[in-house]
Amino acid sequence: LLSTHDIVYFFLRRGTPFTIAHEGATSNLEDDSDLIPTIPNGFKPDAAYFHQWETAVRDFLVSPRGHLVWRLGGVYWRIALHILGTIPGPQDMVEHDTGFITLKLRSGFYEEPLTPAELAIVIGMAQTNDPNPNASKTHSSYFPHPNAAEGTAVLASVWTPRNEEWFVDHLGSIRQGGPGWRSQNSWRKLLRGT
Repeated sequence: LLSTHDIVYFFLRRGTPFTIAHEGATSNLEDDSDLIPTIPNGFKPDAAYFHQWETAVRDFLVSPRGHLVWRLGGVYWRIALHILGTIPGPQDMVEHDTGFITLKLRSGFYEEPLTPAELAIVIGMAQTNDPNPNASKTHSSYFPHPNAAEGTAVLASVWTPRNEEWFVDHLGSIRQGGPGWRSQNSWRKLLRGT
């Protein structure tokens, strides 16, 4: 006989992904992918760029929609914990007002997900400005997009000591401007090959 708060608290403590469904919402998910930052071809982020990313994530996490990051679980939960240093209370997740951006789960039920641009802030994603107009856009980031991380250990039902070791090593590397800035295809290969 657990309350909703107990269940959400359990998920928040473990870094487990979860969804809070709303009944009767009517809005559609907004596509704001044109707001994702653009970088020049061959861009290599340095320590100053990393600091800008941390600041942008912190500003977003304390904004009215920042609570949505915690629901993603896994590495996104760990990024939020790294930036804020503390896990929010379940009350913040359960009783937060539903915004205007919703995604249909099934008949009559909706959730409030992050938009593409908001997710780009969290993972440090930017798209490459390729001078070739026929070239497809490449998206690179400090951390994998959920599409690249789905089904891997960094987006599983619990954040493990092995995940923590990887996260700390990866964070140390990118903080110093070292390896860690990858395209989504590279993230896919890396996460499925380890």
